[in-house]
Amino acid sequence: MPKQKYTAFDVAAVVAALRRAALGCWLANAYDVDATSGNKKFLLKLNKPSGAVARDARADATTAESEKILVFIESGTRVHTTRYERGKTTAPTAFTAKLRARAKGKRLTDARQLGRDRAIDFTFGGGGENECHLIVELYSQGNVILCDGNYTVVALLRSYRDGGDVNILPNHQYPLERLKGFQLGGYTREDVVSALARGVLATEEETMGGDARRAPATLREALCRAFGYSPAIADHVALTASIEHGSNASLPLSEACVDRLTAAVRDLESWFEGVTTGDVVAVPNVCTKMDANADGTDEIEIFDDFSPFSLKQNEGRPTRKFELPKGLDPVCAFDHAVDEYFIALEAQSQILARRKAEAQALAKLEKSLKDQKSRVEQLEREREKEEQRAVLIEYNHEAVDTAIDAVNSALASGMSWPELEAMINEERRLGNPVAGMIKSLDLANNQITITLANHLDEVDEVDAASGKRKRVAVGVDLGLSAHANASMRFAAKKKHAEKFSKTVDAQSKAVAAAEAKAKAAMEKAANGSSIARARQPLWFEKFNWFITSENCLVLQAKDATQAEMLITRYMLPGDAFVHAEVPQAPVTLVKPPPGVDVRAVPAYSLVQAGAAVMCRSSAWNSRAVKSAWWTSSERVSKISPVAGDALPPGVTHVAHADKQFLPHAQLVMGFGLMFVVSEKNAEAHKNERLVRSDFNILEEEGDETFDEDDEQEDERDDANGGAEIRGEVNKLAAFLDGAVGFAGEDERSSVDDGDENDDDDGDTVAAAPSPAKPATPRMSAKERKTLKKKKGGKGGNDSDGDGDDDFIDPLAEMKKKSSSKTVPIETKKAPRGKAAKLKRAKAKYADQDEEDRALAMEFLGASGGSGGKKVTGASKKAAKAAEKFEERKQEKPTAPSAPEPAPAPFVKRREAAAAAFARKAAADDDFPAKYQDDEDDDESKASLVPDEASIEERLKLDAERLEIVNRIVSAPFKDDDIEYCLPVCAPITATNALKYRMKVTPGSQKKGKAAKLAMEILSRAPFATPRELACVKAVADVDAAVALPAGCKISLPPGAAKSMSKGGKKKRR
Repeated sequence: MPKQKYTAFDVAAVVAALRRAALGCWLANAYDVDATSGNKKFLLKLNKPSGAVARDARADATTAESEKILVFIESGTRVHTTRYERGKTTAPTAFTAKLRARAKGKRLTDARQLGRDRAIDFTFGGGGENECHLIVELYSQGNVILCDGNYTVVALLRSYRDGGDVNILPNHQYPLERLKGFQLGGYTREDVVSALARGVLATEEETMGGDARRAPATLREALCRAFGYSPAIADHVALTASIEHGSNASLPLSEACVDRLTAAVRDLESWFEGVTTGDVVAVPNVCTKMDANADGTDEIEIFDDFSPFSLKQNEGRPTRKFELPKGLDPVCAFDHAVDEYFIALEAQSQILARRKAEAQALAKLEKSLKDQKSRVEQLEREREKEEQRAVLIEYNHEAVDTAIDAVNSALASGMSWPELEAMINEERRLGNPVAGMIKSLDLANNQITITLANHLDEVDEVDAASGKRKRVAVGVDLGLSAHANASMRFAAKKKHAEKFSKTVDAQSKAVAAAEAKAKAAMEKAANGSSIARARQPLWFEKFNWFITSENCLVLQAKDATQAEMLITRYMLPGDAFVHAEVPQAPVTLVKPPPGVDVRAVPAYSLVQAGAAVMCRSSAWNSRAVKSAWWTSSERVSKISPVAGDALPPGVTHVAHADKQFLPHAQLVMGFGLMFVVSEKNAEAHKNERLVRSDFNILEEEGDETFDEDDEQEDERDDANGGAEIRGEVNKLAAFLDGAVGFAGEDERSSVDDGDENDDDDGDTVAAAPSPAKPATPRMSAKERKTLKKKKGGKGGNDSDGDGDDDFIDPLAEMKKKSSSKTVPIETKKAPRGKAAKLKRAKAKYADQDEEDRALAMEFLGASGGSGGKKVTGASKKAAKAAEKFEERKQEKPTAPSAPEPAPAPFVKRREAAAAAFARKAAADDDFPAKYQDDEDDDESKASLVPDEASIEERLKLDAERLEIVNRIVSAPFKDDDIEYCLPVCAPITATNALKYRMKVTPGSQKKGKAAKLAMEILSRAPFATPRELACVKAVADVDAAVALPAGCKISLPPGAAKSMSKGGKKKRR
């Protein structure tokens, strides 16, 4: 049987790999896997930030992408990272829910093996009350225990008692001392001799206890009992020490054997310590064997054993080596091999299950064919028998009539049935020929059975020699004559003939149906559930994204953090920045089409991006049709032009003159699927999304419009003689049209009153409007023009030509108006039925200040103190129990002895950064002194060492990132090698070319329900190929729901409802 469980040495190698790959990552979520397995399988999704990925790869942090690490846990069996998808349950179990509540969002700060036992301790959090431990037991039945920072059990997979002092129960401390510790310094010869002696003594005690059939003590038993070795490790040690008969050698051993055994044990323990401390790298050794069907065909390779080093007993056996994925550390080689080993085991079980299903299907087919054949043969025999009986009755009609008359006359004379039967037997004995013809009586059915000589068939040699012919038993009705009985037999023969012909006609259909059913069963077994390799999400999938009809990638931020990421990490020269002056409008970035000579965005792609901005904003729910605007990436600033400070995350500044407004957008989107094909098939789709619009048409039109407006404005201002007035109004327009902020965030950028008179170019920063706070009323363009005319008239009437004395600040006027009116503060609406009660309470306590309220609450005893409250005995008892529980929590148990693991990767990085910092400080006398005094700030020291990537390097990396866009196709060809498909939601004009698509409009349907409905419809597409259908069904409903906007309505494609109803009718039938 293939190996299924870990040894202590396997655990040490896996923990070393986990520390290298997952330490320092954040727990994104925890899932239950395969509910049919008794909830013993779990999946931890860890998020490795882009900064950690960059530090591991020694790359720039602005160019690295975050990664997802999946840790698979099976209680009592295995723990390892995995690169394959697992079937997750829809709802978490109670244990998983508590694990999410305790550890979700925390950093994995430590992972180590407890002693040298088969148990792993995962530590989440940085210590104190936020710290928690996840202990995985891989021995016996296994267990998964969630503990707090003091190892007090919070939740566990199963509770148990071992009959002694060890109790694994909730609210009890986890007994770390019961686990087997590591003997630092290794085992000596005395330890080995003591272990062998204890093995002999234990065998003698069992023999004295009454087990006379007990075999003599062996070396395997002694090593397993004393050192906790598995049988395979004990065999390896015995063979390494060259012990005769290996681990089955009887005790005691000779002195020479003990010396060799001691050396073998010390080598094994030194390997264990080296793997734990990071000095030794585990080399996977996976053994295989060949297996075939019973008929000797379809031979497959079966995985049989794995180990972190080569075992002596496996030397010479065929092995399998797994190639390390690109970028994977060699320390993680054993963890990768274990993942592939167990995946192969599951694939083997599926192959065996498929073989069994195919054998069952073939057996059912053979049985069906055999039943059909036997039924036809039986009908043919019945027809022939009926015909033979009818012919014999006609041939012997006189004898038949005589027998019928004899029986009827006897019955008519009043003879009873027993007397009649006795009379026939007597006459038969006396040789009466009529009685000899009668074989049996069935008077209850008014029938008798007579035997007639068969003169129709040919006589064989035996009958010819004896002079006898075979006689045939024929049943006749006493109420009918011989000819009437013959006619009845001919009618039965005709009926059987008709039934025979119908059966023969239906036999071909039945055989075809049985063959089709068997073929379907075999196809179902062949296409059964298989474990797919988990793909790393593409770098742009964390945003709302789509590809325009001109092959431009559009990225939309979901929050302020992503908006900041788009601006600082992904925005490059040549990109287009699209936004709108609408609440909740997302920051949008449009990438130029990959592979073009000019790094610019076509006009039609900008129009589609503007439509996406409006559909993702509050205009989607309000059905308000407005315009978005765009500008080049060079004109987007993160610096406030007024104060010169950096703007908050998600807030940018774009001058009003740089905004190029786009046409009004229709609030209609399309939801569909795009397929990722292999690189060799991407060339065939290169002409599907060509650039069909001009690169600069919108910019030129916008510039001309702006120039016309400026020219008209200048002429009007010159006619009125108000140059200073124009400057003041431009300041007002710049303030009102100020900065771009990501909607939905509370960050606001304040404007200093002292900077109002600063002379700038009319670009001022302002935060995104917040609906919860009263803001300065915005003036329309018409009101600003009217205000400018009034100011110009006053300026023209001034005697000295200076309009500053008569100029009225519009902001000051608006402030006066707003201050003279009471602006109601928006508060949370009271629940229904509470408004009147709150109004009465407000009127009653209107004159009460905070001091009066505190005195009143103290008088009523509601201040939270114990004054006036009587303490009962039950409360004292509860307080004492709580105090004891807190004391017990403070007593942290002692972990079993073990080698100190290798430091975490981020600790090594900090040490390297500190060393680089020290070298730079020693070489440069002008190094900043403020960093030299701070010895603990490793992050600040590390930030001084690396250099940012240049623009050329970032442009090159961006081109490499955009290569995947050419592999994402709308409608794959029949011969394309499809890897997977991606759900996408974009403006309707960008999804018209998709093969799988549907219309999305504003509505009241929730995203989850709409996504489930959409995927159900797309999975029933009649034009889907088997490979496309498999990719469509592999898309999770959650991924589809993320792409949809909130509050939508799915419109079925033409004919979809009719086809779905037909499918439902077929199922009901």
